[in-house]
Amino acid sequence: MSSTVFNIASARHPQKQRRAKDFYTDHEALLVDEKDAYSFLDYIFTPADKSWAYLPSGKTGTSSTLAFLFHLTTGHPLTAHLQQLNGMNPDQAAHELHRTMVFCSLLARGDKIRPARYLQRTLKLATVRDPMARAISGFRYLCQADARGMTQFYTDRARMSALTGFDWNRHPDTPEGFERFLDYLRIDLVHHADRPVDSHFRPQVLNIRPALFVPDLIGRCEDLGAFFTAIADRLGRALPEGALEAPARNRGTGPERADLVSQQARQLVAEIFAADYEAFGYDL
Repeated sequence: MSSTVFNIASARHPQKQRRAKDFYTDHEALLVDEKDAYSFLDYIFTPADKSWAYLPSGKTGTSSTLAFLFHLTTGHPLTAHLQQLNGMNPDQAAHELHRTMVFCSLLARGDKIRPARYLQRTLKLATVRDPMARAISGFRYLCQADARGMTQFYTDRARMSALTGFDWNRHPDTPEGFERFLDYLRIDLVHHADRPVDSHFRPQVLNIRPALFVPDLIGRCEDLGAFFTAIADRLGRALPEGALEAPARNRGTGPERADLVSQQARQLVAEIFAADYEAFGYDL
């Protein structure tokens, strides 16, 4: 089944720079600069057959979605295992598929199709999540990273302490800590253009950028089964056996913690993620 994998080399750095320049030229009003275009294209997953493009947004079921797309595209489930040596995701295999050349980032494709033209012709996919649930999950992910002394997110942890007085000995997994986390996001998002906020925590519209990447199908993390069924239907492919029964991948933060949400936190979430609520139809 050679058509399910890339059999040509990925683009080298000069080619990637040209692709980013082309994309910036095509969408100059929606991008900061060519570096912004480079980063944006580098996180869009694509298959060899050009049938879809998936733009992940942190904490929205991305591991499960990538594993499903592997199964749908290749006809085989993703059973290889991979854990980050100093990262938080215990199931990193799906996110590294672009390194295997089973998938490839839109930036690194070795063919000559311009990124803008590729996106015009393919099925564009994105996943989203209820902003409150995602904010809680992001906060608890950050707390777990500190408890385990992980390098990942250390910059955010240190900056949270500097900007909000977050005490990593007292505030993790507490309502006060959640408020300080949200206050940190509110402060840091003002400078997002100069120093981007991590994709796990920032509003989903800043990841998907709907004016730039207009999804044909948007899957809700709360009902990925319906999303997977819709993808298979749009592509005219049979839903892989067992795909809807597969357990969710990377459920790292456990059950949702509604007890973390104070009235102040609720107001901050409504303010910080207002664009997400409007763009993706979630209720406050």
